[in-house]
Amino acid sequence: METPVGNGYIFQIDIPENYMYNCKSLEKENSIFTIYQKGEKIYWIPESNTFGQIYSGENEKLINSSPNCVNKCEFEIVVYNENKEISYEEVIKFELVNGKCIVTLKK
Repeated sequence: METPVGNGYIFQIDIPENYMYNCKSLEKENSIFTIYQKGEKIYWIPESNTFGQIYSGENEKLINSSPNCVNKCEFEIVVYNENKEISYEEVIKFELVNGKCIVTLKK
């Protein structure tokens, strides 16, 4: 699907009201160019062709040195309760196999 940052896959996370979450790639390379989150949606962009430019929190332009296609990505989701304490953590793997996206819960 078309996402706000490029063509990829959209996954939705459902968490209790007043909870929040953070997700981060566990891959050493390409971590900033693979997984994005906005609201309750998580975007995985296996292609390196993202829309526009990407900037860090310090407003520095980030350079994409990734290969043209990233066919798998492992990432961690950490959910925090309303007291900002960790409620639970999950490790998820996204993988393209024969043109289909496979999602595996690893932890």
